[in-house]
Amino acid sequence: GMSDYALLSNQWLGKAEEKLDERVSAEARYKKIIELRPADFDGYLALAQLYFSLDRGPDAARVLSDARERVTESADVRRALGQSELTRDRSEQALTEFQRALELSPRDVESLFGKAMALRRLGRLDEAMATLNEAVGRDANLPGLALERGRLFEAQGRTDEASAVYTHALEQRPNDPDLLLRLGAAQVAAGNFAA
Repeated sequence: GMSDYALLSNQWLGKAEEKLDERVSAEARYKKIIELRPADFDGYLALAQLYFSLDRGPDAARVLSDARERVTESADVRRALGQSELTRDRSEQALTEFQRALELSPRDVESLFGKAMALRRLGRLDEAMATLNEAVGRDANLPGLALERGRLFEAQGRTDEASAVYTHALEQRPNDPDLLLRLGAAQVAAGNFAA
């Protein structure tokens, strides 16, 4: 009916305006979507992602916490909450959210990946590596996997292996700034940097 059309046009226009950098109206439209469909996660997620892109972490967290109360629990909701907690450096809370997402959807590779990141940040490096390997086994092309695997090797003091991971990943993506940066750091740490 009409409300479906209004919802779709709001979402579409919201995305378009975000591209045009009219962030205020994108924000207003996402809020409108939440108002129209308070039990659907999409509006909350779009608004939270907008806030994250603007470095408004506390606002994003507030939106996701509203979602936690109003939206039917799902792996998507829990994963987004986990990612929000990681962004705020709350690794313990992030781990809880990712584990809940995996209870709801055991094959969710992005939640596995998030769980591995949270474990690395908590210094639980062996568990992190096992979790990351499980994620790789499900989807070897998941964005950010090489970077995370390299960071894990770095955290374990295995800088040569970290360098090898970054070098291999750079063959696919030669200009990836994150990979270039980590490779430089790993080489400096390994003392292999030819000045």
